[in-house]
Amino acid sequence: MSIFLVLPLADNYSSIEESIEEKGLDMYQVQSQKGFLVSFSGTSIELSHKLGITGEEGPGQLGPALVVVISSYYGRASTTMWEWMKSRMERSS
Repeated sequence: MSIFLVLPLADNYSSIEESIEEKGLDMYQVQSQKGFLVSFSGTSIELSHKLGITGEEGPGQLGPALVVVISSYYGRASTTMWEWMKSRMERSS
């Protein structure tokens, strides 16, 4: 499994959150409703399509968002976020 950052680029945070929950994906909400960390076994394109951000033929129904796979990380954030990320990264090793 990989970890992806899903970053809403419009006023569509709630719609994306609902889609992630409906699909039963493992996620962590980034502080202050900035986005989501999502554990997913496919590619960024597959995750975008699965959530409805994009579709096979173009834009999906959820509006614009950025979907980025995380290969390494560093910074300053809550301990729970680092623990969530570490545990998911260890699963994929």
